[in-house]
Amino acid sequence: MFALLYLLMPTNSYAHGSDYEDKMNLDAQKVIVFDNGKKVNLSVYHQSGSDLSNYSPDSMLERFEVYSNLYGEKHGLPGQEHSCRSDEVKVYYVKSSYLNDYDTVRYYGLPVLSRESQRYLGIYSYKNYENIIILSDSHYDKLSLGKRYIHEIAHLWYAKNCKAVTNPKNEYEALNIEEMVR
Repeated sequence: MFALLYLLMPTNSYAHGSDYEDKMNLDAQKVIVFDNGKKVNLSVYHQSGSDLSNYSPDSMLERFEVYSNLYGEKHGLPGQEHSCRSDEVKVYYVKSSYLNDYDTVRYYGLPVLSRESQRYLGIYSYKNYENIIILSDSHYDKLSLGKRYIHEIAHLWYAKNCKAVTNPKNEYEALNIEEMVR
């Protein structure tokens, strides 16, 4: 049985290489304006060769807004003028082999997983003034994808609320908010 591993990586990183390296394809973009005036510039990418059976760029845009609002109802979203980190958000849907590749793991400063059954399923990171969410196509069904996505979105908003991402409360909030996805 595969052990699922959710990790927050407090390192500053951005998508491994350029957006077009490793065949990253821009699928959708949207400026989202929340009720409190907060604006986010969201871009959604997929990696060529990833399993797209449960992936929809329009759904990723819509879910980002819905999941962000769910997080905001519980923990609050920062206003446009009182937010840490930039308003650029890139979401990458990639092959599990890419996210778990030794070079990618090292590039992001992630710990190398020692057991074959351990896999990175998603990460949130920040570098070069961009928030990055990377989701792997590993073991996905529609419910699992939603839980993983809201988990990483919770890390994003925790950081944008000017809280230290290394705080254990960050992971606790992300794990608890997964229960809001059915």
